[in-house]
Amino acid sequence: MHHFLRPRLSGVTLVTVFVYLAIIAVIEWQDAVGVPPGNTGVVSLSEAYRDLQAIAARPHPYNSRDNDAVHDFLINRLNAIVKGKSQIRVVDDLVSNATYRAGPALVYHESLNILVSIEGTEPSLDGVLFSAHFDSVSTAAGATDDGMGVATLLQLVTHFVEHPPHRRVVFNINNGEEDGLNGAHVYISEHPFANNIGTFLNLEGAGSGGRPLLFRSSNARVTRAFQNAPHPHGNTIAADGFKQGLIRSDTDYAVYEAFGWRGLDLAFYHPRSQYHTKYDSVANLGGAGSLWRMIETSLATADSLSSEGPTNKGDDAVVYFDVLGQTLVVFTLRTAFVINVILLVLGPPLVVVFAISWREWIRFPVTLLFAILASGALGYAYLKFNPFVSLFSKYHQYCLLFETIRAALFYFPILSCLVRRHIVLIENYVIWWLLLVLDTVLVNVYHIGALYLVNIFHAGTLLAVVLGLVETWLSKPGRGGDLVTEDVNDPSIDTCVIVEGHADGEGSTERTPLLEHRPPVVGLETDTGERQESTLCILQYLVSIPFPVLLIFQTALFAMHSLDQTLGDGASAAIVYGVALASSGLMVLPLAPFIHKIHGAVVIFVGVVFVTGALSNIFAFPFNSSAPLKVFFKQTVDLNNQTNSVILEGVSKYLRHPIIDEIPSSVNKAWCTDQSIRPLLYSCHWPGPVPNVVGEKYRASPDLSSLVKFTVKRDGSTAVFRIKGRNTRNCRIYFDTPIFYANVRGSTAGLQRGYEMGPEGVTVVKLWSRTWDREFVVDVGLGSSVLPSKKVSGRVACEWAENIDGRIPALEEAITFIPKWAVVTKADDGLVEAYHSFEI
Repeated sequence: MHHFLRPRLSGVTLVTVFVYLAIIAVIEWQDAVGVPPGNTGVVSLSEAYRDLQAIAARPHPYNSRDNDAVHDFLINRLNAIVKGKSQIRVVDDLVSNATYRAGPALVYHESLNILVSIEGTEPSLDGVLFSAHFDSVSTAAGATDDGMGVATLLQLVTHFVEHPPHRRVVFNINNGEEDGLNGAHVYISEHPFANNIGTFLNLEGAGSGGRPLLFRSSNARVTRAFQNAPHPHGNTIAADGFKQGLIRSDTDYAVYEAFGWRGLDLAFYHPRSQYHTKYDSVANLGGAGSLWRMIETSLATADSLSSEGPTNKGDDAVVYFDVLGQTLVVFTLRTAFVINVILLVLGPPLVVVFAISWREWIRFPVTLLFAILASGALGYAYLKFNPFVSLFSKYHQYCLLFETIRAALFYFPILSCLVRRHIVLIENYVIWWLLLVLDTVLVNVYHIGALYLVNIFHAGTLLAVVLGLVETWLSKPGRGGDLVTEDVNDPSIDTCVIVEGHADGEGSTERTPLLEHRPPVVGLETDTGERQESTLCILQYLVSIPFPVLLIFQTALFAMHSLDQTLGDGASAAIVYGVALASSGLMVLPLAPFIHKIHGAVVIFVGVVFVTGALSNIFAFPFNSSAPLKVFFKQTVDLNNQTNSVILEGVSKYLRHPIIDEIPSSVNKAWCTDQSIRPLLYSCHWPGPVPNVVGEKYRASPDLSSLVKFTVKRDGSTAVFRIKGRNTRNCRIYFDTPIFYANVRGSTAGLQRGYEMGPEGVTVVKLWSRTWDREFVVDVGLGSSVLPSKKVSGRVACEWAENIDGRIPALEEAITFIPKWAVVTKADDGLVEAYHSFEI
């Protein structure tokens, strides 16, 4: 054992291979959903799975008859659950409505929410809200988004019926989230069940199965409720990603938090390329494992939130992360700041004491710069030649970038065995200290805690430096045994141990030749001294590498799960590869002080794998049915001239050729542009098969112009629009110039607090009704600057989202003929939009 522990070539190689392979194996193990237990305790997994099958049997967007069917199913299920319980109220909200501004649009929405209120044993305390939405998008059955969330809420209702909570609990099983968080807005707008709520748990889905992640949390207090989950999975980086716009999709969490409540956002998050597509189905989940993870996590969190004491104390921003899904580490940003400051102050004096006698500083920084340039070159090659390969194999990218940095550190001649382990440790520490300064600024000024890993790396490196101080002290003459000479050219000897200098007594300087032949040097030779040196070296390795690298690998996997498959949505490939490059660098940087001891045979083997893998990645086709490329569909109908246009949006490199070329109706008719509904994508247009969105009930009238009826009357700077669509409950008014006032007759309140009209006005009014074939009457203020003689133009439109009974043949054609490595999803709220132009 003594000979193995001594840091020789074989020992360091074996330890390194073991540590990194063990980390990969453990991360893979913890990322798997696993098989649900046979006994699920107070909840019924089989019942929840049957509920999920009923909810996600087919697409059921708000503007569909299948949505009504799911609504009725949920009402019946809840009534059966609470039957005979007078203290529990189930409310089918067919009364509430809300009007609010969302960016450039003004939204009017009528509620189809389902609410449940269960009184607690302490009615004086604030209540807890549990929320999920039961609508899906028009192109997905919604098993993950958000069928599993709704099925989980049904089990929570059952649980609290049998075990009354300490606090009052309210369930908002809302409708219309996919079209703009409408169900949450209408709930907080005027429903009495929104009174006296303090905290909330929102359940969501932005992938297709997997493990649910704590995406966001309002403060440390509510986050600690999540610590009670059996397998907590969360990372504050996700919350900061939302803040910085790296994660674009939003959830009802944003509405509740803006209203003043404090809560948690629990959501599935990968694989992102299957989000909002046909792959978001019960069959594609591969069993009930993901559903069980959502249920067990939500149940533990719900019990904690509903039983805790007063919730009006403390609102500190939070940093949190899980360790292998077994425990959740939670601390406030204030605590992070204090720890950072202490480490920033205490660390440098120790390093100065340790480093004062060493002068070989230039070798490692230059080598590290070379490694960064080499890995950056590989990342640039991916961006240039095959940016979407990250969808194909995220692990491959990490391995190759990791090996690029590691190989550069090993091969570059100025990092020879002459570079002492302690010097590189000190220089590593300087890097982490500078990054800790950056982290402290982000924490204190911008309230961003995403760089918490820097603190952990810094602490590990500082401990290794302190051990180096001990080793230096022990290596002094008279403290470790007899001093003899060692030959630095003997590969079995660790030539990077602390020694007193050359045999001639001179230390190295920047002028010392890099490949200078060294005479024997003074070192430790007795059994006692040798054991001290080898044991301390291994301790340095253990405190600075395994745990920090484990956390960065876990975080890197989460980050790539979140980001890699967003490229098809128009996200920046540079951001994705930047995250991969930074993560790979952090994985290998702690190894730098020991990297020269990796055996050459391992380096050659990995080098061959690297070259083969890099070439394979550059030339590999990046998509398959498991990681498909999304294309976004919409069909518009111009009712003025009875023409239609099919719009398909996607990444320009693949959209025109070969995807559009495979669709029969587009041949010799398609034209493409970089102007698209979704930013950063390319769009192609062509006249397609005419849609029949009205269904059998309306087939007697073939005239497309009858799809939307409207009138508009202008009186100076105001106008009144009357709009009615057939077989729909969703219409819109588009304006070519901003308007500054709009009111839907029948609305029961003004603009929602916090979502009032801004000085820039709006250019779209979105109208959502709970009933079919409703006529909307909208009063519009055109603005005081609009002269009576000035024309105001725009479009009046209605939308349809049901793809049943062959009603949208252009969509069916696209689904049928596009390559199997691509998948269709919706581009807008409606699959079909029919419009009249107006000028008043």
